[in-house]
Order: sequence, then C-alpha cells, then structure tokens
Amino acid sequence: MDEREEAGPDEAVRENLLSQGRYAEAVEAFRSASLEHAVLLGRRLASHNAIAEARTLYRNLWERPKRPFEWFQLRVLIPLVFHEDERQRKYISYREVVEAQLPAIKHPGGRTNLVQALLCADLALQDYDAFRQRAEPFRGAEGLPPFLARLVALLPRIEEPADVADRREKVFVIGLSKTGTKSITQGLEMMGYTTAHWSNPFTRALIDEEDFALFDCCSDTPVSFRFEELAERFPNARFINTGRPAESWVASFRNHFVRHHGVSDLEAVRRRFHPRGPLFHGPLYARINDRLYTRYGSLEEAYHAHGERVRGFFAGTARDRLLEFDLFRGDGWAELSRFVGRPAPHEPFPWIGRAPGREAPATG
Repeated sequence: MDEREEAGPDEAVRENLLSQGRYAEAVEAFRSASLEHAVLLGRRLASHNAIAEARTLYRNLWERPKRPFEWFQLRVLIPLVFHEDERQRKYISYREVVEAQLPAIKHPGGRTNLVQALLCADLALQDYDAFRQRAEPFRGAEGLPPFLARLVALLPRIEEPADVADRREKVFVIGLSKTGTKSITQGLEMMGYTTAHWSNPFTRALIDEEDFALFDCCSDTPVSFRFEELAERFPNARFINTGRPAESWVASFRNHFVRHHGVSDLEAVRRRFHPRGPLFHGPLYARINDRLYTRYGSLEEAYHAHGERVRGFFAGTARDRLLEFDLFRGDGWAELSRFVGRPAPHEPFPWIGRAPGREAPATG
C-alpha cells in the first residue's frame, strides 16, 4: 500500500464495531479507507454473516477507480457474499471489466495482476476453455511470479480426463477444524502435494466438487462433512483424521468461533448461520455446519460423533486407507511418511498456532 494513502480505521476500531454488531457504521467508517483495508472489513463482515452490509461495501468498492492490484484484491469478496446464480453474474461482470482494462496496462506488474485476476475468475466460473487459452502462453515459462506459476501449474489437471483424475492417488484430511488440519496440510505440501485447505486458494470459495480433481490434497470441514462420498469417488485416495483431546478441542473451537464469527456456543452458531437467510459462503456452509456441529446437543457430542462416524466407515478392509493423526500426542513426519509413502523433509513438522511451550514433532 502507498504510505500516503488513507489507511482507515485500525484493527481495534474495526473489531470493536463488529463485536457490537454495528455493521453499517463499520461500512461507513471504511468508506474512504484503502481498498486493502476495506476488503479486510468485507471479509470480517461476511464471517459475522452481515451479508447485506458486506454487499453494500462491495458495491462501494466496485464503483471506485481501481489499480490492477486492487482488482486482484477485490475478487476475494465475491464468493463470500454472493451465492449461486448471483455469484455467477458477479464473476461474469468482474471478468468483463478486468478484460476491458488489460490492453491499456503496459506495466508488467500491472498486467500480471490482471491476468491472475482473470485466471481466478475463469476457475470460479469453471470456464476451463478460457483458462487454458489464457494460461497457455505461460506454460513452461521460467521466472513467473509464484501465484501465477501455481495457476499455470493447474493446466495438466484441467486437461486430465475425469476418469483418470478420479483414479489418481489423493489425500483427504477429514478432521474437524482446530485439530491440526492446516498443519498437516502444510506438511503434505512440503512433501510435494498440491493442496487446498478449507477454500480454493485461487478463487477463495469453499472447497467443492470441482476442486477435488485440481488438487492432490484437500482438507478441513468442506471435505470432512462428506468423506464417505469422496471415498467412493476416489478409490485410491487416502484419508487422514486429525484429532486432539476433546476438552482442549472444545476450548479451541470456541476461541476460533469468537475470533472469526463473534459467537462461541452452538445455539449462537445456529442463530447466526441460519440456512434460510443470506449466508456466509452460501448454502454449502450451512450444510457443513449442520452435518458436523449444529445437529448435536453439545460440542463434545459433535466431536465424538465425527470420530465414531470416521472409524465406523473405515472399519474392516478399508482400515488401511485411514490414518489417525494427533499432533498433540507427538505424531509427525514418521507417521505421515509411512502412511503416504513419501520421504520426510529434513525440517521440523509444521505446527501452525502451536501453544507456547509445546514442542513440534521431530524432523524426518
């Protein structure tokens, strides 16, 4: 961000307004903030399920003059606050406007930002012909910016026949949130897997059907709530159920939901993310919450029910497809390497969000 720009209200002011439910005031307070700060507010409004206010903010940002990197930033709000047909229409409009600007942009960095934005929109629209045509000039090129290189690396997967993709060996991490899903996903990435954790890293939409063919590993609740159908669709896939002591999981879950959504108990989650109204990430988020959490009487019941469901499904001959992995008891590279059949990196196992005083598992 240009230091001369108005930075807008700081994080403390934003979070104070959100915690009091003063969502419209927050939108007004950020009216003249930088687009980066305004997009952060939009993401936080969406996570509080303040969808009407987040849409107002998006419309305000849409009308602003924007530089190429700001168009790239703006895309992340579309899947959070628009759903189904309306989401499609927003992406189509977004792509048309960005495409119209591309010929006038001569600076390499600006062109890269717009091309990345367009490739992400192509993916979101599942317009794979447009994606191939746009990405093809970069195939095999050296020295690409990392984000663009990762987008171009999707070309072989997009071109792969569906029956081949479904037979490919994959890893699905099917533990509940706050059980180390992000840590083990990073570990798998360090072992050479392409990964998506909770959302598609390019479109920022929740992981869904089209993503399972694009990535070697998908993880967290958009995967966990439907692992049975994934086991049927991908007969060569392996599954990792991450876990931790139930009492510490409940405390971590509550802290996570307070920090990100402003609620801490199941009844509040039910009220805030009611499936009959506009919803953060749309109907898919409601299905995930219902299957994993809100149908149960308590968080403890939800945690144990998921573990029983996983172990019951993978009992018997399917047992060798499942790894029970617990960072909190010291599981790390040895267990993961043995399960997936790949060598362990000579680095400490990643432990994202590790509490002070806890040691990471040893190197491979």
